[in-house]
Amino acid sequence: MEELEAALGREGVPFRRDADGFIRYEGKKQEAVVRISSEVERDLYGGIAAKYEDKGSRDYLKSLLSSRGMKYRVEDRNDGEWIRWYPANDSQMEEIQVMVVRHNFEMQHRKMSSNCDAEKTPSGTSLIKGAAQETRRVC
Repeated sequence: MEELEAALGREGVPFRRDADGFIRYEGKKQEAVVRISSEVERDLYGGIAAKYEDKGSRDYLKSLLSSRGMKYRVEDRNDGEWIRWYPANDSQMEEIQVMVVRHNFEMQHRKMSSNCDAEKTPSGTSLIKGAAQETRRVC
């Protein structure tokens, strides 16, 4: 309800809250109120809600969305931080999700590579004992 009141105020729609908690407005403002209410509802419940365990992925998604001028909001829930964003279409959603996954993979790879001591790991050997030849990680 607070979000609707704030949006009505930003749009300059006069309203009041009655004793029962309902928002009251002039009948001639009906069309504007319905439009604003739909936008607020979409912002609250629509879009994509994404949760990433690592701060780096969350920060990357927020910076990516900001750099593209896309609206998003952060929701703090009992199970952590969620980012709700609003892609224009499915292909934009997939593109951004792939970029976040790729970024996450690159960060993990960089972290693993920084822990690797190439001088102490002979070429063609594995850092993981018992790893099959095709799954071995080599510095």
